[in-house]
Amino acid sequence: MPQSDLIHVENIAKISTDAARAAYLYIIRMAERIQGFRCYPGTNPDLPRNFEFHDVSGQPYAVSISPDGLIFHFRKPDVKGYAAPAALASGLEQNEAGELEIHIHDVAKAQQIMQEIFGLVDRSHIRSVA
Repeated sequence: MPQSDLIHVENIAKISTDAARAAYLYIIRMAERIQGFRCYPGTNPDLPRNFEFHDVSGQPYAVSISPDGLIFHFRKPDVKGYAAPAALASGLEQNEAGELEIHIHDVAKAQQIMQEIFGLVDRSHIRSVA
């Protein structure tokens, strides 16, 4: 089994709800389709349980795993020039590092984020988990 698969298994095991696990699976599946990005689970031991989105300018996005769900991070948008779409503004918070973040507890929120940021829509292979 590839190392990245083992990390995904560990990440999923740290999520306590089926709905958030389904959201994680949705994000990693959709990430494979993003043009211009390399996406993979993070390997930095100082930042455990995360999934990273890299492009030519760096790492503008990441998803971290918490027991009750996921957190999608907009990495220092003021420095990198990335901004969160207006449709996501109501759920955004700023963390201590100056990054914007939004909490994900289900597939619907994961779908909204992947559509608003990356223009990806695919609902055919995921069923909603309550």
